[in-house]
Amino acid sequence: MPVKISWLTRFINFVTFINQPIKQRFISFFFAIIFWFIVISVISIFSLVHVKGLVDEVIVDTIPHEMVAQKIIRKLQAVNINVIELIGTDELEIANKAISLADIRLSDINTYVMTLRNGGFLNDYTRDTGELVETLFIKVVSTDQKDQQFIQDFSHLFSSIEDNYQQLVSLKTDAIETHNPGLIEPLKRLSRELSEQLTKAISLSNQYSAEHSTIYGMNGEKINEFTFLALFVLGVALTVTTMLLIFLISSTSRAIVNPLNAIVDQIKLLNEGVVDLSRSQQLDIYLKDEIGMLAHELNGLITSIHGMNSFKKVIEADESLTDVYSRLGKSFEELGLPDYIIYEVLDSKLIPVGQEFTGKVEINCNEDILSNCDLCRAKRTSNVISSFDYPQICKQFRMEVKMEHICVPMIIGSSTGGVIQFLLPQNQEYNRSEVDRKIFRAKNYITESIHVIEAKRLMNTLKDSAIKDTLTGLYNRRLLQESGDSIVSGVLRRKKTLGLLMVDLDYFKQVNDTYGHDVGDQVLSTLAVVLKSSVRTSDIVIRFGGEEFLIILMDVEDGESLKIAEKIRSNIEKMEVKVHDGVLKKTGSIGLSEFPKDTDGFWQAIKYADISLYFAKESGRNRVIRFDQSMWKGQEF
Repeated sequence: MPVKISWLTRFINFVTFINQPIKQRFISFFFAIIFWFIVISVISIFSLVHVKGLVDEVIVDTIPHEMVAQKIIRKLQAVNINVIELIGTDELEIANKAISLADIRLSDINTYVMTLRNGGFLNDYTRDTGELVETLFIKVVSTDQKDQQFIQDFSHLFSSIEDNYQQLVSLKTDAIETHNPGLIEPLKRLSRELSEQLTKAISLSNQYSAEHSTIYGMNGEKINEFTFLALFVLGVALTVTTMLLIFLISSTSRAIVNPLNAIVDQIKLLNEGVVDLSRSQQLDIYLKDEIGMLAHELNGLITSIHGMNSFKKVIEADESLTDVYSRLGKSFEELGLPDYIIYEVLDSKLIPVGQEFTGKVEINCNEDILSNCDLCRAKRTSNVISSFDYPQICKQFRMEVKMEHICVPMIIGSSTGGVIQFLLPQNQEYNRSEVDRKIFRAKNYITESIHVIEAKRLMNTLKDSAIKDTLTGLYNRRLLQESGDSIVSGVLRRKKTLGLLMVDLDYFKQVNDTYGHDVGDQVLSTLAVVLKSSVRTSDIVIRFGGEEFLIILMDVEDGESLKIAEKIRSNIEKMEVKVHDGVLKKTGSIGLSEFPKDTDGFWQAIKYADISLYFAKESGRNRVIRFDQSMWKGQEF
């Protein structure tokens, strides 16, 4: 019974490409892997680009600005120290050194601020050795409002610092050179104001640095969060991909290996003859790929074997050859070969058989093949003859029939025992492989039936030898014992009459005594021919014993038996048998009765015919005597 496929199974088959051809399935797997590779690559690239953007934002926008702010703070602190040194010394040399260092540092601060405003590379050197400490790339801050505000505020403050510093330097220089005590207070006041400005500038720079440090920390968290998210997404994608790959591989393996194992097991069972073909075991495989096709073909093979096995068993149990030919013909029709004729080879003749079930009365070959079977090309060569392979291949086939023909010989033993002719209309487009497939299967049925046909023909031959007289070829008394009841039942069913003629040659013993038994046998054989030719083919002629013959006239009308008996008597009288000294002529006596007109007992009617024969002989021979009840003296049969 077909298994109902659930929607889940259909969905799994769809997503795993189960119903695709195997080559297409692997191509689909390849593109599926490429798809997931692209998905993972896109996720990876997107993650890397986004992380790189965050890192660049930290490296380019945050860290350099914070580092510059720190450098500015350190320079401002150093300038503050230089200012303190300058205020606290009265020596011109020390003052000049402090002023020189402060000038350099104020110049560096100005360079830093200009770089923050305009962007570019900032080279930081040690003032002691002149070595390059580091190079920073500063991004233009024109788009950042906080950076612009810092530069604006710091620049304004720094300008005041430079002005106050210059005033302080000028006053300090004059104070050292002139030793004027009146400059001390202005210096202290200016020093406090400059110190406050430097402190404010340092605070402003610290605030700027802290803001960038905060941005740095936030971006660092973003990087960590996004990195974790990216790794999570990649992990999920890789897990899903791995699970899908495992699922696809396992499902594909099961879809391929399991059905193949089932097919292999089924083939092993078939090979070992274990499978019970009567149950027609078939594989429940409903794939639409090559494996499904293989399973379908194997199921077809099992069905074919089952059908062939059933066909063989049925025809073996059939009673007659007619039944075998009938079933063989029905098998042809089921195969899509409805037009066919079955010929049987018998005594160098081709005889159409099974006409009662084929419905065919007209053959398509020249009628000469019916009397000379060797004219049939298929019978003579024992090969399949096909007009598809070579038009007009057989000259015995009548071209006016307008049919393609394929003649398949039935090889029985070592010779051709029959020919089956398949007919197909001309002027049609045929799929030769389909036609060949049908003929191949038809030949399988023919092969399976040949041994049954051979056996039944042999049985018929043996049966004929048992019920036929070897000398005359006529039936013997055994026919009546085997078929008498069926003959009687048929007559009674049809409500007809049997004419029973008991025929005996007059003075036959003189022939044997005068000419010998060989001539006697020749006379009997000639008489058998005369008797058969004098009646219909449906009538039965039996050698009843010695020179006595029983003729059963089937379904005769009233008075017809007597006319036929007179005809037979006359033909016997005209019969001539050549002997060494001339021609031998004989006469015959005939006794006649009718069943069931004379009696309702078949064997009693035969006895009545025998009694009538006795009266024919007693009344002068060479005559026909119809039975009359006055002739019967017995009390019972």
